[in-house]
Amino acid sequence: MQRSLAPVLTVLLLAAAIPAGSAPAAADGLVSVSTTVGPSQPVPEEEFTITANLSSTEDSSSTYKFLEAEVREGREKGDELVSRTDLTGELRPGTTRELAVDAQLNESGTHTVFLHVEARDTDGDRRRIVQPVTVEVIQGHPQVAVDTDPAAPGEPRTMRVTLSNGLDTSVSNVELVAASDAADISESRRVAATLASGGEQTFEYTVRPEENAVLPVDVRVRYTTDGERRDVEYTLDADFSPADEPSEHPQLEVNVPTALPGSSRPVNVTVANGLDEDVRQVSVTVSSDQATFDTTERVRATMTAGQTARFSFPATVDEAGRYPVTVTLRYTDENGRQQVSRTFQGNFDEPTNPGRVTLTGVDAVARGGTLELSATASNVGSDDVSSVVVSIPGSGPATGTDYFVGSVEASDFASFTLSTGVTGNLSSVPVEVTYTVEGMERSYTTEVPVTQVDTRPRRDANSGGGLPIVPIAVGGVVVILLIVAVRIRG
Repeated sequence: MQRSLAPVLTVLLLAAAIPAGSAPAAADGLVSVSTTVGPSQPVPEEEFTITANLSSTEDSSSTYKFLEAEVREGREKGDELVSRTDLTGELRPGTTRELAVDAQLNESGTHTVFLHVEARDTDGDRRRIVQPVTVEVIQGHPQVAVDTDPAAPGEPRTMRVTLSNGLDTSVSNVELVAASDAADISESRRVAATLASGGEQTFEYTVRPEENAVLPVDVRVRYTTDGERRDVEYTLDADFSPADEPSEHPQLEVNVPTALPGSSRPVNVTVANGLDEDVRQVSVTVSSDQATFDTTERVRATMTAGQTARFSFPATVDEAGRYPVTVTLRYTDENGRQQVSRTFQGNFDEPTNPGRVTLTGVDAVARGGTLELSATASNVGSDDVSSVVVSIPGSGPATGTDYFVGSVEASDFASFTLSTGVTGNLSSVPVEVTYTVEGMERSYTTEVPVTQVDTRPRRDANSGGGLPIVPIAVGGVVVILLIVAVRIRG
């Protein structure tokens, strides 16, 4: 990614490194922190990277072990969370470390966010270094729209793609590419030298669709603005339906929501009775070679003229994809029993960002015969998750145990501390995370490093065997005095 040419450089006393609780810590030297943002001007909902360089002075007395980095909207630990990233490595006296943290913002404008770096010092205390970062989020990409001309079935169509520049600056070196798996698009690439702010330009394509229906068309736009090359992709619905004609039957439409492969989702069939009369004994059936339906038929006693009804058919697919779904409508009107069938291309897509639990800020410390694991179960997805359980298996030196976290909403987190017994020394421990999203159980195991803390009492370096020196010296003085006293009496 392109980096900003003007990095932010701040020199911080380590008094700015504060324990995870809240109270400031004592300074033990200087730490310099510089940050850059790339791309330098992200757009809303585009991921950008904050790169931070942390340097410790030669006379620092601590080595800092990095735990996690967070981007928050404020300086405080409880301020709104933007993103969280696990960290590894350490910062030794006289060295510099580079950290990269990804984040995204949803609104354009100039934003000040705060990079929070959690670390553990030589004494085992948690520290937090906070650095403000300015991010300029510019308005989104130029927008595209598509429309088509009517044509007879099987005939090529003219498709128009209109590019509108809603940015506050012009764009140049514009390249537009249209493609579709369901249609043949001739000469798919179009170019334009420049497009002014507020301007628009229409590109025409000759298209031969595989079927007369609404089909997806992918449009990719590349352009240059403010010396930076940008790239955006859109998926648009192009209507290749036949020219409008009076319908002799109720109309059908299919909609399929996103879901994880293997989980149940409704295939929704909409029946619109646009006839001038009521229809009776309505039956809707569905079938597909790729989808498994819990039920394949729904019935309704009657549908009045102008009425619309929706019929839902729970279904599962093994893999996400675009699969044909055949819908058959049977009904009775004044002319007797009628039937109409249509095959739709159902988009059985999976969510772009399903619920997913990750462990962040993981800290495992073994003291004597106890292992204490502190972490945060973060849901980095856009769907809620439930039945979150964090477990330590019962094999190895650690005693098996688990912690029930429960439900974690989308983009939320829950912190916890888990304790168990341990025998002997161990350098790491396996941790298993199990959760449920959209009815599907997910689990994974990660190996967590363990910090050993010596709980044995420290021994004085000058101590050794034999009797104490001071008591012996005092006793010798007392004996001498007694001998002197006896002689005087004699």
